[in-house]
Amino acid sequence: MIAATFNSTTGWVGKTINYDDGVFTLEGHGVISAAAALSYYRQGSISWAYDGLLEWVEQVVVASAESAPGATHGWAVGENGTILATTDGGHTWIAQRSGTDSLLNSVYFTDARHGYAAGDQVVMATSDGGATWRVPLSGFDTYVTHPSFIDGTRGWAKAGEPGHVLVTRDGGASWDAQTTGVPFVLADVAFADARHGWGVGVDWGERRSFVLRTTDGGTTWGIAAVFDAEDFVVFGTSFPDATTGWAVGCGCFDEDGVGFGLIATKDGGATWSQVVRGSGMTAFLMGVVFVDVSHGWVVGMNGVILVTRDGGETWSAQDSGTEEHLEYITFLGADGRSA
Repeated sequence: MIAATFNSTTGWVGKTINYDDGVFTLEGHGVISAAAALSYYRQGSISWAYDGLLEWVEQVVVASAESAPGATHGWAVGENGTILATTDGGHTWIAQRSGTDSLLNSVYFTDARHGYAAGDQVVMATSDGGATWRVPLSGFDTYVTHPSFIDGTRGWAKAGEPGHVLVTRDGGASWDAQTTGVPFVLADVAFADARHGWGVGVDWGERRSFVLRTTDGGTTWGIAAVFDAEDFVVFGTSFPDATTGWAVGCGCFDEDGVGFGLIATKDGGATWSQVVRGSGMTAFLMGVVFVDVSHGWVVGMNGVILVTRDGGETWSAQDSGTEEHLEYITFLGADGRSA
């Protein structure tokens, strides 16, 4: 429970805010979006602002020493309708019943309760954190997958057509196409802010993997990096800021038989280095998410989930409880939405 006193002009003077399983409820008002969390600072402290308020209030919360502040709620999806959920930063993962056997390759949550999972011609929605999943309202575009939102209204997503990404400015109610200039379907997109974004994919005709980059919100795209597909096939990417990023995929093996499925950049995607350090690192990784430059997770074949808390310097395995291939992973970031 968190107690807060607001300015009398808000009408919320002396009201109590309750926290339960990722949901914040204000006494006499109802649920407050977790997107109200704007920034974390100092150990165990959090800075809050609520929609429609000009006032700020500092609250003290108990944060896990091993997880990013707030990065406790996450979901991973994969083959045969697999959906896994965690509320403790990945220390434990619980299988959720999706009701489908289809491959799921994307999952996104607007807060700790409301989310979508999409895949092979199927899109499902939940309003209770994944305890139950249902087919969403008609008209939801099954080709809008791998979304990357920078706030409550602006976001980008993978398109089902070659040479395009999708952009929304109304929280996903409508989507417009942006041209990337490449002849293949992107595997994933990631935006760090309103201007800086990346897309990854493979041109199988040329047998090359590409990292694309935009610095004007997707109006124009350029090639940031190219890899021989014999060396690295890229599947996913995550950028917590405009310079620091990671990409996952299927990598080759070195002379010692050690494979890599993770590469990293510190210059916005111009140059990349292999990441092979840590327990359980594998040559076949499918999805990656970083909630900040230090805390990240990757998923891959045979139920692999790995976590880092030091910016990728070291990685450790988390027990997913499944051997199904995992395609995509998301965690709620500081803004209360999927990172």
